[in-house]
Amino acid sequence: MATVRAMAIFGRPSNLAEDAVVNTWHFDTAAIDLATAAQELSKDLGAFYVALRPIMSSVLRTLAFRFYDLGTPAPRAPVQGTFATWTPPPTSFVPLPAEVALALSFYSSRNLPRQRGRIYVGPLNTSASGSIAAGDVDVRPSTSAVQSVADAAKLLADNVSVKGMRLGVFSTVDNLLRPVTAGWVDNGYDTQRRRGGKATSRTLWTPTPAG
Repeated sequence: MATVRAMAIFGRPSNLAEDAVVNTWHFDTAAIDLATAAQELSKDLGAFYVALRPIMSSVLRTLAFRFYDLGTPAPRAPVQGTFATWTPPPTSFVPLPAEVALALSFYSSRNLPRQRGRIYVGPLNTSASGSIAAGDVDVRPSTSAVQSVADAAKLLADNVSVKGMRLGVFSTVDNLLRPVTAGWVDNGYDTQRRRGGKATSRTLWTPTPAG
């Protein structure tokens, strides 16, 4: 088994590395060499994000990939991958706050901490939102948005499996990669505070003096 860490890196308008949106995936690439695995995973991960482009924010300007063989000693030299066909979602898509995400969760065999993983899909645009249902307390993601994330995850897992690879959950506790056997997407938003922009101004106020 060869364990590969794949980082999907979205560049945002500032072009600053600290503002990039990063998703970290893990795969069992079996006997496939890292360069070939990187080439194939770039295609399959690219297809995952293109499928979700209708619900994603136009601030996601570029998409690149970085791959690491976790079987080699640190510091590890990455293999770079790019997805040249990525185009940002249209600016006509009204963005939600950058912190808002949908959580794609998955596990291997049993839903236990070491066997569970999660990818935060976002930033999103308003087409990902549904409406407030009668008796509910908040706007939820639309049924179609939730289903599109689940469908894209299944397609990714199936596509890499055909090539002799497996989507996995990697535990840093025991350094084991376990194959994903099931997953889910909740119909509630998750929050990624580090994706939010810092304040650029401050509006002051003072109470009117008494008398």
